[in-house]
Amino acid sequence: MNNMDKIEVYYFSGTGNSLHGSQGLAKRLPNVSLLPIASLLKKDKVSALGAVVGFIFPVHLSTIPIFLKDFIKKVDLSSAEYIFAVATRIGTEHSAFFEIEKILRKKGKHLSSSFNLNMPSNDPKFNFTPAGGYEMKELEKEVERQLEVISRAIDNKEQLPIKDKNYLTRIPFVRLLSPLVTLLDGIQQNFYADDKCAGCGICKKVCLSGKIKMSEGRPIWQKEIKCFKCYACLNYCPNQAVQIKNFTEKKGRYSHPYASADEIARQKFDM
Repeated sequence: MNNMDKIEVYYFSGTGNSLHGSQGLAKRLPNVSLLPIASLLKKDKVSALGAVVGFIFPVHLSTIPIFLKDFIKKVDLSSAEYIFAVATRIGTEHSAFFEIEKILRKKGKHLSSSFNLNMPSNDPKFNFTPAGGYEMKELEKEVERQLEVISRAIDNKEQLPIKDKNYLTRIPFVRLLSPLVTLLDGIQQNFYADDKCAGCGICKKVCLSGKIKMSEGRPIWQKEIKCFKCYACLNYCPNQAVQIKNFTEKKGRYSHPYASADEIARQKFDM
């Protein structure tokens, strides 16, 4: 297969929303390679080979995750003639696509098209209610409809300006929040495992940053390693034993029903 026929999709997913979106595009588009970003973050050099390159990721605090911003700065996009981005979010307005566009312009590229998929939240810290069966079914119908629209646009290489018309919650001055997110990224969250912990090690398995290690059958969050704030450890613990102190003890959990812990963990090794 000629590289000019390839579609490369770089994705990151903590609890399955962006993984599901990536797999949905791969079913609908020809010659798609799904490339997990978590497996590439420690590489000094990453070179895209396809003429069509996409990024699929969750919105973090109304913008692009910091580690993903660093990854896009690093990746060589010389081959890319069409670049797209898909953000999974709970419905809030965000500035992620503008941040990507700024990075791409410094590379002599631009964001050809951008799309949003509204999906359930996986962050149980604040006003959080896990998506129920009916809500999940209705959201999934809309996601499937959107994936059809997105795949046609990519297949036709449509040039679409950055525009967000389907957000559910507006955030005033959203494009000014990115520096604040950078500052917050350095703040350690107080993770711990409560007495429901069975020492199964699933939290370590799904931790995409490598922050968690097991010691005497208990997870330890290593202070010297940055957390990606993907909350896979919180949401995949079978006993809901993983907590953020004073935030999650009485909250439920969410992971996408079609994304297993094994699939999340494989992102570290799939290259």
